[in-house]
Amino acid sequence: MSDPAKPGASVSYAQLVEGKRIEKHRSNIPVKPVTEFHVIGQKQRRKDGLDQVTGKAAYAGDRLPAGLLHARILIGLRRAPSG
Repeated sequence: MSDPAKPGASVSYAQLVEGKRIEKHRSNIPVKPVTEFHVIGQKQRRKDGLDQVTGKAAYAGDRLPAGLLHARILIGLRRAPSG
């Protein structure tokens, strides 16, 4: 952490907590009955499934930023000396 009013000063998270354990214990949390669960245990249709199987989905490798340079390292094969 740092203070904008003191640009050179900073303090780490470890210094802030000074070895103390930070825990939050909660009690009296109502438990939802199993009958109210509508998603757990049910098959869900993937939102991107149709695009993936039809080839419409865009992947990181499909995107080329403008001005992108390409390079490839070529290593020649060593041939055994003849003769």
